[in-house]
Amino acid sequence: MNRNMWSYSCAMVSVLILGGCGGSTDAPPTANVSLTLTVGGTPVPAKTIVKVSPTGKGQPVVLETNADGVASGQAVVGAATVSVVAVGTPEGSHGSLKASGIDPKFGNENSTLKLSVKADGTTRESFELGAAKKK
Repeated sequence: MNRNMWSYSCAMVSVLILGGCGGSTDAPPTANVSLTLTVGGTPVPAKTIVKVSPTGKGQPVVLETNADGVASGQAVVGAATVSVVAVGTPEGSHGSLKASGIDPKFGNENSTLKLSVKADGTTRESFELGAAKKK
């Protein structure tokens, strides 16, 4: 009887432990996004890193641009803020936003770049990142 009780206890502990490993089933839905980033009409360098942060529930996603200045991937459906984290350089490293002509206001959590990720299809958006010229 003691042996049966031990086996039963081990089985129950295993069920409780493994039952908690399934992950959350209430994760917000995601959809495809394709962002084109330019400075003065010229695509940003490849390997520029951008972050798409949902304004509601969900985790931010980090995307990397290709040679055409396009960053594609999955993001949480709904309103989001886009910020530039790092700028790619020809050497494959990362340079500063200001040195590349990107307005620094686009490089933080208070970025004014807004995106509305649609549930159906791919949300495509273009962002001009250059600093506004004073007249």
